[in-house]
Amino acid sequence: MGNCSGVGNQESVVYLLQKGDNEKVIKSFIEFQDIYKAGYSVNSFGDTALHYAAALGNIEIVKWLCTHGAEINAENNNGWTPADSASFNSKAEVVGFLKSAGGKLNYFSRNSADETH
Repeated sequence: MGNCSGVGNQESVVYLLQKGDNEKVIKSFIEFQDIYKAGYSVNSFGDTALHYAAALGNIEIVKWLCTHGAEINAENNNGWTPADSASFNSKAEVVGFLKSAGGKLNYFSRNSADETH
């Protein structure tokens, strides 16, 4: 699958995450790239695979990433956590899961916004 995340080809990562019905492909890619490790961003904005999965509302991938070492409160360059990304995109199920697993809403709690828009 190449080194698409390492060179900033976030479109490839987003495409794979959007195709969550093929979890085996996603899991293999993530394991190969080690992009679930704390602090490893997949683009110049600092978004991790967990940010993308949360923003897209792919609860199965979010759960898998969390059980395989993803940093649940990793902040992107704007200080957003994966829960913030899910909240911004109205992914209530993902927000609920992340919060129950210790995830924090940084941006939206600071700005008094609802958990989901």
